Amino acid sequence: MSNRVTERLTKSERSLAELRGTVAGESSGIADMNSASPTHEEIAERAYQIFLERGAEDGHDLEDWYRAEAELTSKACAATV
Repeated sequence: MSNRVTERLTKSERSLAELRGTVAGESSGIADMNSASPTHEEIAERAYQIFLERGAEDGHDLEDWYRAEAELTSKACAATV
């Protein structure tokens, strides 16, 4: 391989290692943000509660989902501060 290809591979490998570190939470606090994110199940449960509170009226599924996600995310973020 040429030196340019080897140099590019080395840069790519370093970038990949940095990304892996970021995903593992070793830098930039991304792991902290992910821990504040509600799970799919938590959002689904809250969206269903909202649906029932509305009187089980159909046609608002996305609205309920987004509202549930926003509520749970804001609670989780407030708890981490």
